[in-house]
Amino acid sequence: MLADGSKLVFLVDPDGGLNLGHYHGVLQQLKQLQYEYQTIVVITDLRYLNSLPNKATDYSANIEKIVIDCLISGIDPSQTIICIQSQVPELAELKQIMSAITPLGWLEREQNYKDFLEEIDNRP
Repeated sequence: MLADGSKLVFLVDPDGGLNLGHYHGVLQQLKQLQYEYQTIVVITDLRYLNSLPNKATDYSANIEKIVIDCLISGIDPSQTIICIQSQVPELAELKQIMSAITPLGWLEREQNYKDFLEEIDNRP
């Protein structure tokens, strides 16, 4: 288990509503753990916009779907913070700091980064 005072953070891109994979993989656990730990759901709209611009459409309806899906699945807004990345300026500041101090070698070893580069190379 997690240490006392730990925080659980669930990041989700606004590319559509949540699905059964999200529910079984994360939300069921988050629903139980939200009463033991501080839990935060961050809808990563800025990361989504910056990652693949050709995918960036009007995603405001998707953000609403994600919030509704979280609530329907049992996430309690009195126990879990649900926020949108672009509405929290401190997240942009943290990204800038982390970008400045993270060595490129660390990033190049991450499979998600490799997948991202491959997806960019293959876009039309």
